[in-house]
Amino acid sequence: MGNLPNLCDFMVANLVYYFAKRRDGFGFSVVGSILIAAFFGIINYIMTPTILWSIYPIFAVGWWPLIMYYFGRKKKKINSSIKPN
Repeated sequence: MGNLPNLCDFMVANLVYYFAKRRDGFGFSVVGSILIAAFFGIINYIMTPTILWSIYPIFAVGWWPLIMYYFGRKKKKINSSIKPN
């Protein structure tokens, strides 16, 4: 258990760097929301396995990729409608 926090920090830092380099906010939001959902699911299972409370933060985090998808779609639609002279 000693190196697990260091490994998690290393993985998160590499994911942030990868998606920042690609300028892919949607991919980052999908991976980030999966990691946050897994975190809350594990904490819920460890602390209170009989009460399912993790569904509430997971539902809230689930909106993040949807917002990024529709924001990117709207941005592409606006950019494609602008015609160069």
